Amino acid sequence: MASEFPDVVFGKVNIENAKEVATIFTISSIPHFKLFKNKKEVSDIMGSNEASLKELIIAWKDVNVRTERPSLQRQTKLKD
Repeated sequence: MASEFPDVVFGKVNIENAKEVATIFTISSIPHFKLFKNKKEVSDIMGSNEASLKELIIAWKDVNVRTERPSLQRQTKLKD
């Protein structure tokens, strides 16, 4: 997916080896995707629905978080 969104930074954390990170970011299940914009967490998705993750990235990609929000601002739980 990184090749589809070259201006988006993707990271991966192994929560078994970084339990403190899981606690700080309230990650209780995997997969769990957190979306940050301008160093602020703006949304997250639990589950492995690639289409919904892409939709969320596109929705936030051009948003100025100081002045606006996309329609997808809630936490989204997805089913496989």
